[in-house]
Amino acid sequence: MDMQRKLWLGLIGLFFVAVGLRVIAPSDLYDNDQPKTVAYTVDMVRHGHWALPVDMLGRAATKPPMFNWISAPFVAIFGASEITLKIP
Repeated sequence: MDMQRKLWLGLIGLFFVAVGLRVIAPSDLYDNDQPKTVAYTVDMVRHGHWALPVDMLGRAATKPPMFNWISAPFVAIFGASEITLKIP
């Protein structure tokens, strides 16, 4: 195996280790404003409010929706769970 191939395999392995550690790390979904972010994503998926989602109390979003747009496909496919909300 040449050096370049070993380097690529090492980088790919390091990437999967980093992603794995991030997924199993403690979550901050229940702290600060994270419940609002989760509510925005779920509102996008369930009600189709892609431009201006609302939180769990029906208030309009106070954060830009970029993270929610990235997260919504995972929630739509796999459901709203802690792991799918942490993927982005």
